[in-house]
Amino acid sequence: MRGKKENVEIFYSKDKEQDRDKLIKLIESQNEDYYLGVRENYLNIYYKGMSIAKIEAYKRKSGFKYTSSYCKGVIDENGEKISRKKETLQSKVFWKEGNLDSMKKNVEDHVFGYDPSHKTYLEKVCQQWLINRNNKDADSQWYYIDMEYEYKDSESKAHPYGRADLIAIKKKPNKSGIYETAFIELKVGLGAYGSSLDIPKNIKNELEKNDKSENDYKEEFKKKLKENLWDESIMDQNMGSGILSHIVDFLRFFKEDFYQNNVRQEIINIINFYKEYRILDGDKDFCDLDNIDKISDKPLIYIVTYSDAQSVDPDVLFKEKKEKKCSLKDMKVGFYNYFYDTNKSSIYSVEDMLGEKDIEGFIKCKPEYKKFIEEDDKDMICMKQRIGNGEYEFRIKFVDVDKNKEKLYHCL
Repeated sequence: MRGKKENVEIFYSKDKEQDRDKLIKLIESQNEDYYLGVRENYLNIYYKGMSIAKIEAYKRKSGFKYTSSYCKGVIDENGEKISRKKETLQSKVFWKEGNLDSMKKNVEDHVFGYDPSHKTYLEKVCQQWLINRNNKDADSQWYYIDMEYEYKDSESKAHPYGRADLIAIKKKPNKSGIYETAFIELKVGLGAYGSSLDIPKNIKNELEKNDKSENDYKEEFKKKLKENLWDESIMDQNMGSGILSHIVDFLRFFKEDFYQNNVRQEIINIINFYKEYRILDGDKDFCDLDNIDKISDKPLIYIVTYSDAQSVDPDVLFKEKKEKKCSLKDMKVGFYNYFYDTNKSSIYSVEDMLGEKDIEGFIKCKPEYKKFIEEDDKDMICMKQRIGNGEYEFRIKFVDVDKNKEKLYHCL
C-alpha cells in the first residue's frame, strides 16, 4: 500500500535528515520541474513525466540511495564519467554539483530527442505539467495526489489492470462532507486513441505450430472479450494504450472493491507524507482527512484530450512534428471513431470489441455524442455507466490549447 506508515517512516528518521532536507529543498525551490511520487517503500522523483530517480532509504546506515536510468555522463566518486545508463548512486554522487543537471539533460534527450512524436512521452510531459502547475495554484478546486498509479497491490500481486495517469482529490468537501476524487486518463492529439493487440512471441509460435494465423487469434480474442471481460485466459493480453484498453481497465478495476478499501487509504497516506515533507502546508481542508469514509466511494472518471502537449515551461509549446495540430471537432470525431465506430476493420473500437451488457450506458449515450460533435461551444460530455453494483460517471473532455489560453491546467 502506497505511503503506509510503517513502510515510509524510515524516510522521517534522524539519520536520514541530511538527504531529506536536500530533497525537500529541491522540491520546494523547483516545484515546476520536479514531482515527488510516494510509493510503497520508496519514492520517485519525476522530471518531464519520467522517473529521474528511485529513492530508497538504507535500513542500517544513514542516507538514501538513488537508482536512475539517466546516469550516463554523471561524475562518480572518483571523478570519472559513468558510462552506463542505469546505476545506483550514493548520496554524495547524486547531490554532487552538476550531476542532477546531467541527468535532466539525459531525460530531455530521451523525451524530446530521437522520437519527438512518441505519444507516450508527450502525455508524460503533459501529465507532470498539469500536476506542477495545478497543485501550486491556490484557485484550483482539485489537488493531484498521484501520477502513474498502478492498479495492483504488490503484496497480493493482484489487480493487473494497467495504470492511471493521474488521481486527484477535491480540495473542499461537498454539502454532505464528502471529498470527491477523480481518475484521469490523459491523451495528446488524435494519434493517442488507437489500440492494438500485441501478440507475444510464445503465442505466435503456438499459432504457427497449429497452422493458425494472427487474425485467427485476434478473432478468438475478440469473441472471448465480448462474452466475458473477466475471462482469465485473456486478462494478460496487451491492448496498447488507446481508448479501448483504458475502458477495459476501468471496467475491470472498479468492479472490485480495491478502490474503496485500498486507494482511499493510500490517498490519506500520501497526504500525510506530503505534510511531513512540507509539500503540503496543511491548511487546506483535505489535509485533515483521517477517515476513508469521508472520501467518495465512486470516483469521477475523466478521459481528457489536449490538442497539443504542454511543457512545464509555460512559454514553450511542445509541438508534434509529424501531425498537424487538431481542432476541437477533430478530437471529438477521433474519439467517436475509436469509441463507437464499428465499420472500420482496422479500428478496435469499444463498441465493436466489448459486449453490450458491459457498456450499456455508453451505448445509450451514442445519439447524444453525435449531437455533441456539432456543438462548437461544448468541450465535455458526461456518460453514466454501471460497473458491478454501482454507477460511475465518465467525463470525456477535450482541450483546444489555442482557444483555452487561461489556466489550461484547469481541465477537471
